[in-house]
Amino acid sequence: MDTFWMVYVDGETGSTHKHFTPIEAKQEAERLARIKKGSKVHVLQAVKSCIISDVAWEERKYKESDLPF
Repeated sequence: MDTFWMVYVDGETGSTHKHFTPIEAKQEAERLARIKKGSKVHVLQAVKSCIISDVAWEERKYKESDLPF
């Protein structure tokens, strides 16, 4: 996993933009802090990721007469 950073403003919806350097994230946090005066702005670093990759298929028995077409 490549590390990335995101910026979060208290009371706002979550960010979806990934910053690939901490400097970019800090600059964005400063920009938002100037716009959202009085709100706390956080720089968050991704430290762990997980994924569930197993898929289970279930076979069904059918007759051709069961098909709607």
